[in-house]
Amino acid sequence: MADASQIIDSFNKDLEKSGHKMEPAKQPDGTYQVLLKKILSDEEIERKDREFGEKLLNVIGNNLLEDQSPEAIQLRKFLGAVYQTNVGMSVETPKQVGIAWLACLEAQDKDPNSEIAKTFRALNKCLEREYVRSRLSV
Repeated sequence: MADASQIIDSFNKDLEKSGHKMEPAKQPDGTYQVLLKKILSDEEIERKDREFGEKLLNVIGNNLLEDQSPEAIQLRKFLGAVYQTNVGMSVETPKQVGIAWLACLEAQDKDPNSEIAKTFRALNKCLEREYVRSRLSV
């Protein structure tokens, strides 16, 4: 049981940030079951989820804005056009770039044969290949 407790403690370090934790519970037959317990209120969990989402969108946007490769520039132009078409304004912040990127990713999942999905997939793959190539050449 000591090894299992150490494993659970290890998981809980990250899991507790989401408002949950795992606890072992001894069953009547002597075996243990791992239970997932909520340790924050629904409002606190929702707030943390929103904060995480904001950070994620900003990180995605910042990474794309900081990358000056031709592939990143092309993807940014496409995302800007998608954002302009759907929101009616130009992309001005990292968060907006992240929103456009995530919307395209979602469109790719919902309708993989749409023009937006096909174009996004092609541009994003080019950027991924360039990223891998640049990391391998260092």
